[in-house]
Amino acid sequence: MSGKLTLVPVGGLCNRMRVIDSAFSLFKDKTTRVEIIWFKDWGMGCDFKALFDPITEFPNIFIKDAAISDYFLYDRPRNKNFRFPLLFQKFYFNKRIPEKEVFYQLKGGYDFSAIKESEKVYCASYLRLHPGDNRYKLFIPNHESRHRIETLTSLFHADTIGIHIRRSDNEQSIRFSPTELFVQRIGQEIKQNENVTFFLASDSEKVKDQFRELFGERIICTSDILARNSEEGIKNALVELYALSRTNKIIGSSSSSYSATAAEISGIPLEIVGEVIHHEFV
Repeated sequence: MSGKLTLVPVGGLCNRMRVIDSAFSLFKDKTTRVEIIWFKDWGMGCDFKALFDPITEFPNIFIKDAAISDYFLYDRPRNKNFRFPLLFQKFYFNKRIPEKEVFYQLKGGYDFSAIKESEKVYCASYLRLHPGDNRYKLFIPNHESRHRIETLTSLFHADTIGIHIRRSDNEQSIRFSPTELFVQRIGQEIKQNENVTFFLASDSEKVKDQFRELFGERIICTSDILARNSEEGIKNALVELYALSRTNKIIGSSSSSYSATAAEISGIPLEIVGEVIHHEFV
């Protein structure tokens, strides 16, 4: 009987994608059974199946949207659920690694792939469990999203640059990558290339309006709302993510997994505006 890892990806869309991506990279050649449970919460208002085609390449790794019972058994123990899942998890699992401990486990050399036979491990994470080599190749946006991505990117040409300005609840992006620095960088790119256009992805309608006013038709962007707590908002974020990945390079925000993920999807250059804050194991 093989060991089992129950993995709960935490955070927003790109944090979850990188956790899942690392799990496939780490366990694709193992006998360990990996059950990945995708929970909806304030930062993720959408099911996995509403975003991506099923990933079925490896018979030992499963992704499922959380059922009602999973919220009582496998959700992260928090005040909102009266920490009830902890009772079950302490009884059922040999080892628990909450998201706050993953960084220290990895830094200490813990090898997630070394789960022993018959061992049951629970882990919640927003960090990669392994550097990996997949880099999101297994993620295929579903038919609806692919159609929207193709429609949007049909407006791009060889000189289209991606711009990602993270605002909303990301204090470090706001502080270390201020809007005025993006304005300066766009100005520099226009001086170098009169034909340049920009695809602007942002969770701020105010930012989109400001840049359309400043740079006119050079700015390609949607008017979609990117609220993280709604299904439509997450679907819109997925479309903008993959559209960013189809530009020739990305000028992105500090401390944003969204900027990094978009660049990694297609292996294009990423330039961070402002001060770069490094995070290990991301």
